[in-house]
Amino acid sequence: MLIRPNPFTLAKLSLSGRLMLVLVLLASLVPAPQPAARAAPVTWLAAGSLNQARSQHTATLLPDGRVLFAGGSDGSGATGSAELYDSASGVFTATASLQTPRSGHTATLLPDGRVLVTGGLDSSGDPVPGAELYDPAANAGAGDWSAAGDLNIPRDQHSAVLLASGRVLVVGGRGAGGSALAGTELYDPAAHAFTSSGALDTPRRLAGAILLPDGGVLAAGGADTGGASLVSAELYNPLNQDWGPAGPLGVPRQLHSLSLLPNGKVLAAGGADTGGASLAGTELYDPAGDTWSNAGDLNAGRAGHPAVLLPDGRVLAAGGAATGGAPLASAELFQPASGAWTKTADALIHRLMHTATVLLNGKVLVAGGLWNFSNIYASADLYDPAA
Repeated sequence: MLIRPNPFTLAKLSLSGRLMLVLVLLASLVPAPQPAARAAPVTWLAAGSLNQARSQHTATLLPDGRVLFAGGSDGSGATGSAELYDSASGVFTATASLQTPRSGHTATLLPDGRVLVTGGLDSSGDPVPGAELYDPAANAGAGDWSAAGDLNIPRDQHSAVLLASGRVLVVGGRGAGGSALAGTELYDPAAHAFTSSGALDTPRRLAGAILLPDGGVLAAGGADTGGASLVSAELYNPLNQDWGPAGPLGVPRQLHSLSLLPNGKVLAAGGADTGGASLAGTELYDPAGDTWSNAGDLNAGRAGHPAVLLPDGRVLAAGGAATGGAPLASAELFQPASGAWTKTADALIHRLMHTATVLLNGKVLVAGGLWNFSNIYASADLYDPAA
C-alpha cells in the first residue's frame, strides 16, 4: 500500500517517498530475519504460503469467508496476480488476474459481495486511472475481474471508504505529478462511474479515513506534498458532500492506523513524524465532542502497520517499521476497557507492508510483506486471540 520495493529512481519520489525508501534500505542492512521468539502459550501458527510473494497488496474478507489477495509488488514491479485463501482448508488457490497490475491500491467490499479496487501504481511507477471489480461468483464461482470505470484523478497513497449508501468515497492520495491531493470522488456501483465530490481543506496522502457511526467520514493526519506529517483532521458529510474541519490530532502523524471501536470512538495508533521516527503514542477521537485524547503508548513505536478490530473489541497491531526502517515481529493489543496496550506473543516473522485480516472464526490471517528489497514474503501466519 505505501512504498514500492521495486527500483524507482529517487528523483521520481516525493520527500516522504524518499524517506520511506531510505528506511527500507536501512532495513536491508540488518541480518536476514530469524523466527522471532514466542511467548507461551503459542498464539501464532504458520498458515502456508501465498502462490505469489507480495507486499503493498490488498486482502479482502469475502462474505463466504474466503480472503481475496490482489496485486501488490513482487520485488520487480507491480503484479496483477490474485488468489483466494480458504480458511476451512487453509489452502491458497489462484484466481483470475487483475486487468491492470497495481500496488499500493485500495480494495473495498461492496454490499453485493463484489470487491472494488481503485488506484495504485503500475510497474512504471505511474498512478493507475482505471478501477476494477472482482466478482467471486463469476466464471462458475472461479471469480473474475471487470472494468469499473476511471477515477477522475489517478492516485495512489489514498483511502477508500464504503458509505452507508453503498457508494465508495475515495479520499486524497498522491497524483501523477507527485503532489498530495485534496480532491475526493464517489463511486456508484449502479452506474459504474466515479463523480467528483467535495475537496479536502488540506491535501493529504498516507492518511487514514474511516466511517463513523453517524455515516460521516473522518480523515486524520497524513503527509503533505513535501512529506511533512499533518496534525489536522477533517469530517465528510455525505448528505451535502463536503468537508469541514475536525479537532486536530495531538501530534502530527502519517502511516498510522485508524480503528473504529465498539463504543464509536476512533483509535489512531503509531505512524511516523516528519523526520521518519516511528511513533509509540496513540490517541482516541470522540465524535460526540470532536476531541482527541491520549490513549497511552504502544510498547514499540511502529509505522506502516495493520491494525484490526478483534471480535471481543480489542485491537491488534502487528509488525510495521521501527525507527530506522527495520520491520518488527512484535504485536500488541489495545484493551478499550482499561485503555492500555499489552504485549502479546511475537509473530513468527518480522514484516512490513503486509496485510492482516480477521477471519469469520475470529483468527487473524497475516500474509506477505517484506524484509528488504530482496526479501518479499509469500508466507502467511494465523494469530489466535483465544490462545
